[in-house]
Amino acid sequence: MAITLSLVVLFICFGSDASSHPVFLMSELLINLIIVTDLLFRIKLAGSRRFFNSWVNVLDFLVICGCIFFFLLLLIPSSLEVKLFEELTEEILYIVWAVWQNFRLVMFFKRQRQA
Repeated sequence: MAITLSLVVLFICFGSDASSHPVFLMSELLINLIIVTDLLFRIKLAGSRRFFNSWVNVLDFLVICGCIFFFLLLLIPSSLEVKLFEELTEEILYIVWAVWQNFRLVMFFKRQRQA
C-alpha cells in the first residue's frame, strides 16, 4: 500500500513525466511482481480448478491481468495522451486490487468470528 501511495505522490509531483522516472518504473515492476507472486501462490494452494470456480478469484485474476497489461503498455513509447490514460488506468486497477483484497480479508475474519 505504501508503494502505491508513493507512486501516486510521484505522479502528482512530476505529472506526465512520472512514467519515465526510474523510481516510478521500478516501483511499478515491484508491485506487479508482488501481486503476480501472490496470485500464483493462491492458485497453487487452492489448485487451478478450485481457484477458478470462485467468481471472486476470477475477478481478482482479471484485475491482475489488467495491471500487467497496462504496465507493459507503459513500457511502449506512445503519445502523451495515451500514456497518461495508461498510467491513470493502471493506478486505478492497483487501488481496486488493494481495496478488493482488504474487503476479502474483512469477510474472512467475519466468517472466522461466526464459526
